[in-house]
Parts: sequence; C-alpha cells; structure tokens
Amino acid sequence: MDYTHDYFRQLPLRSDTGPIVPHPWSYPSSRAFDAWVSRRRLMLRLAHAVFEHLDFLPPAARRRDHLAVQRTNLKRLESITRLYAGYCGLDCRFQTDNTRQLYRSLSNEDQREVFFDPAAIDWATYFREIQLPGVRRHVLEKSRSQSCKIVAQSPVRFVPEVTR
Repeated sequence: MDYTHDYFRQLPLRSDTGPIVPHPWSYPSSRAFDAWVSRRRLMLRLAHAVFEHLDFLPPAARRRDHLAVQRTNLKRLESITRLYAGYCGLDCRFQTDNTRQLYRSLSNEDQREVFFDPAAIDWATYFREIQLPGVRRHVLEKSRSQSCKIVAQSPVRFVPEVTR
C-alpha cells in the first residue's frame, strides 16, 4: 500500500482552480529523473528567452513571469527530490535485537516508564497522522506560494514507497 498516494488522494493540495488530485505515482530512476529535469530546464529557458523578446506585449510579459515561477518550482522540486531520493528504492527490514536486549536489561519500573515495542507501531496511522502531515506543513506548504502548488502537480513523482 502506498500511504503517500492515499494520503494526498484523501487530502489533496489545492491550486487556484481546486484540488490537485494525484495520479498513480511512478518512481523513475535517478538517471531518468535527471534527464527529465534537464529537458524541462532547457524548455523553460528557451521559452523564457522567446517571451523576453516579446516583452512589449502584455500577455508575453505575464507569460514570462509565469515561466520564472515555473523555473523556481523546478529548482524546488529538484531540492525535495534530492532530499528524499535515497529513500525511494528502499525496502528496509530493521533488526531490533540489540535494542530489545537493552530494554530487557532495564528494571520493571524503567520498562513501564520507557515502553519499547516496534511491533506495536501502526505504520499506516503513523504515516497518515504524523509523517505526511509534517511533510505537508514543513515542506510543501512552508510558503503558500504558487511554488508549492506547481511542485505537487509535477508529472514526475519521486516519493518514497514505504513497505511494512
């Protein structure tokens, strides 16, 4: 189950035109993502240059400004992607033997005070109620600018897939 996709389908980000409902997300390789970013950056640079020469037309100036916002959004997308890229292909299984042994070495009173049982963690609830709202608040909605909204609409999805 992809907790991230489900979360944003249930609680979508919003744009000026309404909710941004995510499509099924793909997880491209780093090479494919870098190629997409390079093509996108080149396209935005060329379009910006064209509209800069048509600056005397009011619609061209607005379009050039919109392209500048898109270039900023692309930089933001790259930054977020680099931050989370290491987690995208992981299917981790963690051993807790040493931590469990340390916990068992505590007195009964200390064990009651410092509870430790990783099997008791409800990962779906954790991601839905803690992790993803934190990402939304501190990464995606850090500023309520158009930047955040366009990042969410990007066709390239590079969000970590979490498995139990």
